[in-house]
Amino acid sequence: MKKLNVVQSFYLFPNGSEPITQPLGFLSPEFHWMSWCLSCLQIIKLYHSVTLYTNELGNEVLIKQLKLPYSKVVITQNNYPAKLWAMNKIHTYSLQQEPFLHVDGDVFLWKELGGQTQSAGLIAQNVEVNDGFYQTILKEYQTREIVLPEPVAEISNANKVIRSCNAGVLGGSDLAFFKEYTQLATTFVAQYQEKLNEVTHKDVNIVFEQLFFYRLAEQRNKAIKYVLEDEISDMTYPGIINFLDIPHKTKFIHMLGTYKKSEEACKMLAKRLRTDYPDHYYFLLNVLKKQGLKMYYPSYNENPDIPSIQDQVNSYDWNKIYQEQHEQYHLYDQAFGNSSEFLETNFVTNNLVYPETTDALPANCMVPCSLEMKFKKREIDELDSLIMELLKEVKPIATLLEDLKNYFEPEDYTQEKEALLELLMLKLRKGCEDNMFLIVDRTDLAIA
Repeated sequence: MKKLNVVQSFYLFPNGSEPITQPLGFLSPEFHWMSWCLSCLQIIKLYHSVTLYTNELGNEVLIKQLKLPYSKVVITQNNYPAKLWAMNKIHTYSLQQEPFLHVDGDVFLWKELGGQTQSAGLIAQNVEVNDGFYQTILKEYQTREIVLPEPVAEISNANKVIRSCNAGVLGGSDLAFFKEYTQLATTFVAQYQEKLNEVTHKDVNIVFEQLFFYRLAEQRNKAIKYVLEDEISDMTYPGIINFLDIPHKTKFIHMLGTYKKSEEACKMLAKRLRTDYPDHYYFLLNVLKKQGLKMYYPSYNENPDIPSIQDQVNSYDWNKIYQEQHEQYHLYDQAFGNSSEFLETNFVTNNLVYPETTDALPANCMVPCSLEMKFKKREIDELDSLIMELLKEVKPIATLLEDLKNYFEPEDYTQEKEALLELLMLKLRKGCEDNMFLIVDRTDLAIA
């Protein structure tokens, strides 16, 4: 079966500063570009080809400066203001002459779409069902006398359950439908562009991109095949950015909305790009350094101002810690990929971790974070403290379980052993992610 033509679209708008310094909704500009790097590179890994539709400014950054390996670049004119950014995507849809899949630059894939999905007439990310969220936007449309066209008009009825779809990925083989859909949206925006620019709701675009698509498909009796089968009613999309389970369980991430400003999400994005595509990661950071951009993490900057909690912290070799934590991320993927790997993995407490001196409960320990180049507080409970104590020496899971046996009644231990093993896996996984525990490479043990 022929694979879909995968496309992406990106349009930059002048704002008086260097284009590459624009954060565009992210915590800091470097994370925005890391997102584009990871999205593009994963598509190429899976589909071997991806076409970028962009304007001159977008081409300047993604292609000329960041040198992302797009198979083809199509330069088109930007005819819409920055606020109506979805219209540039819709214009890209309208240009397609073969079955296609449009993937947003904040969407990351670790698996090709299934055969039934790839051959579907219409494809979208998932169904959204949230009356309150959409009604808030539609009420402002109504207040500003923006009249919805058929087949969307009746949706403004307050008693109507509003269903739509997320367009993080959108595409399919029904090109006639896309011609009708894009014409509907284009005509609507042309008629109301001035009023749409005045809408204050930040999600003004989802009506003519997502709701129009879903409602027109419904009216034309067109089935939509979804990448994610579960309907979403919580518009914060809990669980959509599970970087911890890549690549064994997590196959799809959409870093939408407020996740772009989440420090934890941005840190996981950076770590993933650094692990899987280190050449692009370090090249990106060097490009931004040359632009004089002050980046979010001190370790990214040329001459970082190293913060500390104690004077002793400044004596640590943060470059060495940075490299060690980089290596740990590879081992992390292996250790927690499946249960058999986990059972054969050796762990040890990080000797850089030290307890915070306090009588308060729950207790805290201080763990090194190489990106920030400082120690950070990490809350620990009694089991965390016990594991830290037992792992002062390198141990495999079987030995650690046997050691824990001494802290349980024999009958309780026998009955709860499986549950304890599962809890232990969760504790070690989070502890390794926070640099509290280290995974010991088997080759290092063999040499020792």
